[in-house]
Amino acid sequence: MNKLFVVIVLLIVIFTISCSNKNPTNEELFNELVKTINNIETYSADVNISIESNKGKEKYSAKHIFSKPKKYRIKYLDEKQEIYFDGKNLHLIYPNIDKTKIVLERKKIEQYSTLFIGYFLELIQTSEKIEMESDKDFLIINLELPGNSAKRRNQKIWFSKKDFKPNKMIITDINGIENVEVKYENLNYNVTLTEDMLFE
Repeated sequence: MNKLFVVIVLLIVIFTISCSNKNPTNEELFNELVKTINNIETYSADVNISIESNKGKEKYSAKHIFSKPKKYRIKYLDEKQEIYFDGKNLHLIYPNIDKTKIVLERKKIEQYSTLFIGYFLELIQTSEKIEMESDKDFLIINLELPGNSAKRRNQKIWFSKKDFKPNKMIITDINGIENVEVKYENLNYNVTLTEDMLFE
């Protein structure tokens, strides 16, 4: 009888522990992600970008730095081009020929903006249609991009469940075909940034 009692107690303890260690739902993870997002003012990351275009697949490595609400800089590691957005104008810098071009076209500005996590984080808080799924390590958020671009219709990001840092982003066209992939490394939230670092 004593042995049976001990077995029953052990089963109850195991059941209680398993219930208390229940994995959070996607909705609970999403709420934690939003809390993290609300505290992000800046970030920096190393990125590897693949873009499908009429010329075939193009690959780039770059440094991203971002400051709320929408200021950012892209430093390509081949040093052929740098891009910064001051919140109003997009500046294309060509160091090799000492030339700078200002772009006012909204479509072009948004094309670069969608590569930034900061832009996606803003969309998460304003989008009416968000789809969520998860695997062992990542919460995966999928949403429709604003505008009517056939080439860039949906954006999907894999966020780590541990620290809500992004691992990768893909952008698909109207037919669901992937045409942009961005992989993030060494990403840090709330880094110290100055205007000179963004717009030197």
